[in-house]
Amino acid sequence: MVYNVDGLILNPAVVIVAPPPPPLPAAVAPVAVGAALVQPVQVAADQAAVWQQANAARLAQEAQNFNSEFIKLLSEYDKGNITGTTQEEQIVTYIHQDPIKAVELFREKYITATPIEKSIIEIAVKSSINDEAIVPKTNIEQEILYTKSLALLSPEESKAVKKKEQGVLNNISTGLVPADLANNAISDHIGINFTQPIGVASGDEDNNITKGVWVSGLFGSSNQGKNKNISGYNGRTSGATIGFDLEPTDHSLVGVAYSHVLSNFKYKDDRIGGKLNAKSHIISIYGQQELTDKLLLQGIFSYSNSNVKSSDQKFYNAVAKGKFKSNAFSFETILGYKIPLEQGVMLVPNIGVRLGHYKDGAYKQKETGVHNISISSRSDSSFTGILGAKLIMSKQISEDTKVMPGLHGSIENYLNNKQKKVKAKFAWSDKYLENDASDGKLGKIGYNIGASILTKHKNLELLATYNLNLRKKYQSHQGSLKLKLLF
Repeated sequence: MVYNVDGLILNPAVVIVAPPPPPLPAAVAPVAVGAALVQPVQVAADQAAVWQQANAARLAQEAQNFNSEFIKLLSEYDKGNITGTTQEEQIVTYIHQDPIKAVELFREKYITATPIEKSIIEIAVKSSINDEAIVPKTNIEQEILYTKSLALLSPEESKAVKKKEQGVLNNISTGLVPADLANNAISDHIGINFTQPIGVASGDEDNNITKGVWVSGLFGSSNQGKNKNISGYNGRTSGATIGFDLEPTDHSLVGVAYSHVLSNFKYKDDRIGGKLNAKSHIISIYGQQELTDKLLLQGIFSYSNSNVKSSDQKFYNAVAKGKFKSNAFSFETILGYKIPLEQGVMLVPNIGVRLGHYKDGAYKQKETGVHNISISSRSDSSFTGILGAKLIMSKQISEDTKVMPGLHGSIENYLNNKQKKVKAKFAWSDKYLENDASDGKLGKIGYNIGASILTKHKNLELLATYNLNLRKKYQSHQGSLKLKLLF
C-alpha cells in the first residue's frame, strides 16, 4: 500500500518503517570496555537509537521535499493547464485567489490524513517558523508553508493568528508618550513660578532668585481599551529629568532639561502577548514670560529619540521580535491670566495649543520564519487645543518656609484623532496586509485633572505633582517629585 501526500507518492516501507535492528544472538557475552561492561540490553538500546535516528532522517527528508509537487502544480497553473479537478489542484488555484479558502481545503486534507501523512505535514509546517530553514526556499514555497501552517489550527485559532498579524498595523506612538510625560513635569515646574498671588510673592526674596538646578523623578501608567480595530494595551513609564534654569529678569525664566524615560507596553485583546519596550532620550527647552502684571506666556519644546524593541506571539507560540528607532518632537504654548482672590488664593485661567510629530523607522520581524512581517516606516502629526485653569494658594509657615498647594484642570480637543495607515507585508509576499486602522479613532475630547504641592525652605524647593488624563476608552496617571536648588 502506498500513500499520496499532496501528490507525492510515499512508500511506508521506505519512509516510515525503516528496517528494525537485527535480533541479538541467544547468548551474547558481555563486551569489556576498559573497566566497564556493556550489557546486551545496552547494545539493543544503542541499535534502537540508531534506527530511530534513521527513521527521523527519512521523515525530515520527505518533509523537506513536501512542497515539490505543489511547485510543479503552480507552474502548470501559471500556464493555464490546471483544471481544478483534484483537491491538490483546487488548493493551488485558491492560494492566490482566495487564501482563506485554500486554508480550509488544507485543513480538510489534514483532518482526513493518515497518521503517517500527518507526521510529514507537521514536520514540514513546524520548520516554517525557523528563519534559517526558510532561507533557501522560494517565495512561493514560503507562501505554501504559511497556508499549511494555518490549516493545522482550528478555524478559531487561525482567525486569532490573523488578528494578531493585523495588530502590528496599530503600534503605539512610543515617541510621543515619553515626551508628554517629560513635558508635563516641566510644565508643572515652570507653571507655579509666576502664579503666586500678587501681594504675597511680589517683592519676596524668593521671586528674585536668578538661577536654579533641579532634578525630578517621573512615573506614569496608562490603559487603552479596545477601540474598534485598535487593540488595547497597558503601559508603564518611569524616568528622571535634570534641568537648569535662570531668570534673566524679575519677570522671565528660561531653561533646558534632559530626560531619560523607560516605557513598557503590553497589548491586550486581539494582540495579547505582544509587547513594546522603549528607551527614550529627551531634550527640552522651556521658558516663561510675564507680559503684564497679570498676563503670562509659557512655552516648551521637546525632542525625543527612542530605541524600541517589539515582540509579538505568533504560530505555535513562537515570538516575532523586531527593533526600530522612533523620533518625535512636541511644542506647547500656554497663555494665562492671573486673577487674585481672597486670602492668598489665585485663579489662573489659561488657553493654549500643543503640536506633536513622530516618525517610527521601518523594521522586519525575526525568529518566526514565514510568519515574519516587514513593517514600513510611518509618521504622523497631532494638533491639540487646550482650555483650562489653575487654582493656587500660598501659605507662609515661617519666615523661611512657604507651602503652596494647587489644583488644575483642562479640556483638550484633539483636532486630528485618526490613526494613520501603516503598510506591512510578509517577506514572501508582494501584497500589503489590509489596513483599516483609519476606522479606529482615538477619543477627540480629553480631560486632564491634577494637583500639586510646593514647599519652599530657604534656597530649596520640593514639588510633588499628579495628573489624571481621561479620554474615550483611555486613562493615564502621571506623577513627579522634584527637588530644586536655588542660587
